[in-house]
Amino acid sequence: MGRMRKKIFGRLKETVTIACDELLAVFKDTGVMIIFFAAGLLYPILYSFIYRNETVRDIPVAVVDESHTSLSRMFIRAIDATPDVDVVVKAPTMLEARESYKNSDVDGIILIPETFSDDIHNGRQTHVSAFSNMASMLYFRAIYSSVNYVALGMGTEIQTHNLMMKGLSRKQAEIQAAPSKYEMHAMFNPKGGYASFLIPCVLVLIIQQTLVLGVGIRAGTDRENNAFHNLLPERKLYHGARRVVLGKALSYFVLYLFISTYNFVIIPYFFDLTH
Repeated sequence: MGRMRKKIFGRLKETVTIACDELLAVFKDTGVMIIFFAAGLLYPILYSFIYRNETVRDIPVAVVDESHTSLSRMFIRAIDATPDVDVVVKAPTMLEARESYKNSDVDGIILIPETFSDDIHNGRQTHVSAFSNMASMLYFRAIYSSVNYVALGMGTEIQTHNLMMKGLSRKQAEIQAAPSKYEMHAMFNPKGGYASFLIPCVLVLIIQQTLVLGVGIRAGTDRENNAFHNLLPERKLYHGARRVVLGKALSYFVLYLFISTYNFVIIPYFFDLTH
């Protein structure tokens, strides 16, 4: 019994020694330190700072109205009335709208085709094109959601009008056009913001990527520094696979306790992210 206890404590001591050796090697390796601490601590701040604005409002866009009808003008007014988009340029041609975009006057372009009104009156599906500055996904999301929201609303209104023309009352037409209404509630993201749904996933990815890269660099350094190009030192201490795996895992676990706390507690609290 005494020998068994002594053997267990000996193995534990060897495992802790391997963990300490690994920690010491990490702090001596500049490349690993950059990956673990520079990237692991700065990337969360960088990504959180880029998307610190959960939503954007009044994104300037240019509208090209090739239809020139009352329906197209109604569509433009509805888009301009949305909180996310502000129609600042009404360009006669797509070429002029692109020039406004190149001059940074707008961050998106909405193109209403020439057949817009005819398609609607003839019961055909029409297509409205939206172009967005992809420097930030916030622009794309705001422009796309605004156009989609207005298109759905106009579609329901047109369907209601057509049903009324068939003799139904407005209430009956509204019920038949939209038999069920829905309310959307964003769980854990009441603001409907981009950062609240993206950044927590990015923080997990940063931890995984920095850990994989750091361990890979450490293995490469050991191989280069060893005269026989072995990954493990020629010492009796490193002859047990379980001791080596557990010891190295323990060292990275201790390191990433701090980094994970920083990523999952400090960053979400500082940038007011979903936690």
